[in-house]
Amino acid sequence: MRIFPKKRTGGRLCSAFLALSLVFAVLRLPSIRADEATGDPQDDDNPYIYAVEIEFGSLGFYYDHGTWNEDTFRYDASSTSTHPAAGTEAGSPGWYGFDGVANRIRVTNLTPETADAGTLTEGIKIELRYSDRSDGYYDFPLAAGSVSMYCYAEPELVTCLNTDTPNVYEFVMSGMPAGGEAPESSVYLSFSGVPRTAQGELFIHSSAQRIGTLTLAVSLSDS
Repeated sequence: MRIFPKKRTGGRLCSAFLALSLVFAVLRLPSIRADEATGDPQDDDNPYIYAVEIEFGSLGFYYDHGTWNEDTFRYDASSTSTHPAAGTEAGSPGWYGFDGVANRIRVTNLTPETADAGTLTEGIKIELRYSDRSDGYYDFPLAAGSVSMYCYAEPELVTCLNTDTPNVYEFVMSGMPAGGEAPESSVYLSFSGVPRTAQGELFIHSSAQRIGTLTLAVSLSDS
């Protein structure tokens, strides 16, 4: 996956994007399986337990530290900075680039409700988790905990879904009813916090830098 964030002019910018990791908890249970027709023809005819479609945006965002305005005695964001994160006032320093597309994750559950040996009552559980700790592949440049991820129900970033659990959000989706449409759910990401280095200095970089990993895990729900 290659991500090319848009360049911004003016102001002091921190361009950032997330490395995406997908995790599927696979259990071969004969009583719960998806339609083989949705399976991979290269999987030796082993049926999937669930079938999901996952769409995600570029996950590329940036923090505009702003420039000092001598007339207003305040820092102003660049005029090109658009689509502020939740908690960022347009025109002021903060996170930008949350346009409802780059920050959207959409999951469609194509798993049938009924299977060979009965009904799939558990549904599937989706877990989103942001981490700025080294994952063995990347060493991220920000001080641990300087930036937090929150999830919202709509592109306008009004209804926060994980107020009490920053960096983590879980939700359950039911299966696809026979003859019905597949359930679909969209989540919109937002950032808070000022990006800083481990030494406490403002993190400023003109080119895109990976600042953390977003893990999306799919598993059977326990309920």
